[in-house]
Amino acid sequence: MAEKFYSILTNIGKAKVANSIGLGTKVNFSKMKVGDGGGSYYEPTESQTDLKNVVWEGNINHVTVDEENPNWIHIEVMIPSTVGGFTIREYGAFDDENNLIGICKCAETYKPVIADGSTKELLLDLILCVVNTDTVELKVDPTIIFAKKGEVEQLRTDINIQLKDIANDSYPIVEATGTNIYVGSTARITKLSKGTRCTLFVNTDSNGNCSLNLNNYGVKNIKDSFGNIVTNLKSNIPYNLCYNGSDFILQGKGGGGNLIPKYLLQGYYGDGDNGRVDGSMVNRGAPVVNLNCGGTFNLQEGYYSGGQAIANNLASQTSANATASQILSGFSAWVNGNKINGSATIESLGGKKFKSGTLNISNLQTKSYNVVNLENNTLTNSTRNVNEISLELDFVAKFLIIHSNSYTNSISVKFNDICIAIYDESSSGYDRVNCYRVNQNNNTIPIDLSTYAKTFTYYAFGD
Repeated sequence: MAEKFYSILTNIGKAKVANSIGLGTKVNFSKMKVGDGGGSYYEPTESQTDLKNVVWEGNINHVTVDEENPNWIHIEVMIPSTVGGFTIREYGAFDDENNLIGICKCAETYKPVIADGSTKELLLDLILCVVNTDTVELKVDPTIIFAKKGEVEQLRTDINIQLKDIANDSYPIVEATGTNIYVGSTARITKLSKGTRCTLFVNTDSNGNCSLNLNNYGVKNIKDSFGNIVTNLKSNIPYNLCYNGSDFILQGKGGGGNLIPKYLLQGYYGDGDNGRVDGSMVNRGAPVVNLNCGGTFNLQEGYYSGGQAIANNLASQTSANATASQILSGFSAWVNGNKINGSATIESLGGKKFKSGTLNISNLQTKSYNVVNLENNTLTNSTRNVNEISLELDFVAKFLIIHSNSYTNSISVKFNDICIAIYDESSSGYDRVNCYRVNQNNNTIPIDLSTYAKTFTYYAFGD
């Protein structure tokens, strides 16, 4: 019967993964043990806590999630070529607490050493299926790294190529003599072609058009990035040059531009397309001026670091005659140059407060009111239970009207402590007029009507 090869999570491994999901922790894989199964194949069990016979162990090199199966993790270890002389039939992954998390039964493999006449690195990959791969973490000694010989050789080749690129990409130093027409050489440049670069040092300042004869390849103009011949090289200053096929182009000159003296402050200088520019702009400072209504302040040409133009208050220049008692409280005004805070109220100005609106009331409250003889404004000996409405206003209404338009029509008029309530039921002809004594210090009002009315309109006047 053919052997079957597989990997399983141990009971400890299952518990560790389950706890990591529930508690938000991680399973830290640390090392891999390799064994020979005690000399023969056997079937691993979930209750195992170690391999049957360990022949080698080492730090895990890599833990990854399978690209096609997101619940699979690959746990890898590299057995170096210097280790061997044993047969592998089992291997298992352990966490940082030395618990066996997963174990694999693998096809029998012999790991040779040099004495056997051959040698090889051996990569072991243990695949485990877990519910949440986010709970898995690799915990290894970062100082131990294994690589195949072929990988090392490829790395060496890549490094040599990069070193060659760095050498070709650098700026060889050229120390040149002469004035304006400079002559210099370097052994690192064997031919002059498009892209050839160097760092130029000249021994004397230039006073005219500059050029360079490098390694006797001929005199080539030195130009800036705008195509202008450079005229202001200084001694012992490094200049990076790049050959464009006909001229050396100065690198890092800057943007150049159309700067002219009047646009640059006196005492400062800069570079334009035509070389150095010395500023002629006058510094006007930060003037402060006061302007009357309709006044002007003429700015002279130059630089201003700030400043302020203050317009005199228009109110201070125009006569007015308002007093505090004529300006509403909470507001202010300028009168003949003086700020006046208002003290007037709506009442002092002869006005009254007014508010109107509509109410929707589901359940009316009933209250007993004293009936008044309207002819002599005296109380009678009777009372009535009448529906009462309370209004929420920001003032006490001295004159209040409220009415209902529905199956029945009713209207109540309240003035001070007297309220006249009129009830008109057109369908039955049951009409009445009553007068009640009311509290003049609140916004409650009695109204005669049946319970059919729900919507009311009110008009309130007060101080």
